[in-house]
Amino acid sequence: MATLRVDYLVATYDLVAVEPHLPAIAGAVIKKAEAGKHLGYRGYWCAESRRAFVGDDSRRVMVSVTSSPAHAAALAIPRLETLSIARIDVQTTLVSRDADLLIGSCDPSARYQAFRIAPVRDRGCTLYVGSPRSDKRLRIYNKSAESGEVPESGEYVRFELQLRDDYAEKAFAALRGGGLKGWFLHTLRSMIDSFTFAIVRDALNDVEEYHQDVAALDDWTQRRIIWVERSVIPALKKLFAARPEYLDIFVQMLYDSTRQ
Repeated sequence: MATLRVDYLVATYDLVAVEPHLPAIAGAVIKKAEAGKHLGYRGYWCAESRRAFVGDDSRRVMVSVTSSPAHAAALAIPRLETLSIARIDVQTTLVSRDADLLIGSCDPSARYQAFRIAPVRDRGCTLYVGSPRSDKRLRIYNKSAESGEVPESGEYVRFELQLRDDYAEKAFAALRGGGLKGWFLHTLRSMIDSFTFAIVRDALNDVEEYHQDVAALDDWTQRRIIWVERSVIPALKKLFAARPEYLDIFVQMLYDSTRQ
C-alpha cells in the first residue's frame, strides 16, 4: 500500500505573537542546532542534515524543512494563532511496470497548463500540470530515473502536489485533522484522467471521501483576526504614538484599499 508524505514545508508566524513559544517551535524541527542564515532570516539549521531551518527577520518567524524530515515537522509544529502555511508539498510514490509509459499516457485536465519533459535517449519522464506560478501544481515523474532507486520489479513513479497559500493551508488542515489521503485524492481527481487517477486511488487504500472542512476555513480566518488584534493593533498604537500625523494617512490608505 502506498503512503502519503509531506516532503517540503514552509511555515511562518508573527514574531511578536509567538516569541515566548520560539523554543517549542524550534524544538519541533531541530534536535541539534547550528547557527546560520536562510533567505534573509537569521536563526538555526539542523546540524545533522541542514534540511530544517528556524529563524526570524525581526518581524516573522520562518520554519523551512525539506525532504524526509518535512513530514514529521508538519505534524509537530505548534498550531499557534498566527501560523501561516506558505508552501507544502505532498507526495505518494507508486511502483509501475514502466514509469515513463504511465507518465506519457497520463492525460491532464484541459483546465490546466501542462507540459512534459522527456529525455531523447535516456529514461526519466516528467509531467507538470499547472502553471509554475499557480498555487496548486502537480508533478508526476520517474523517481527511479531521478534517484537511482528501483523496486524489485518495475520503477518508482511519484505523484507530488506542490501547494501554496490557501491550498497549502487546506492541505495542512487535512493533515493535522487526519484526512490527508481524502483531500489529496479530492484535489488530484480534477487534474488528471480517470484511468491514472484510479491507479493512485487504488494504491492509497482505506481512504474516506473528502468533504471540505468549513470549520477549518473559519479557523483560518479566526487566526488572522487574532493576529490583527494581538499583534497588528499593538504595533500600530506604538507607531501612532511616535508619529501621530501618520494616523490620517493610514486611515485613508485603508479606506482606499477597501474600495479597489
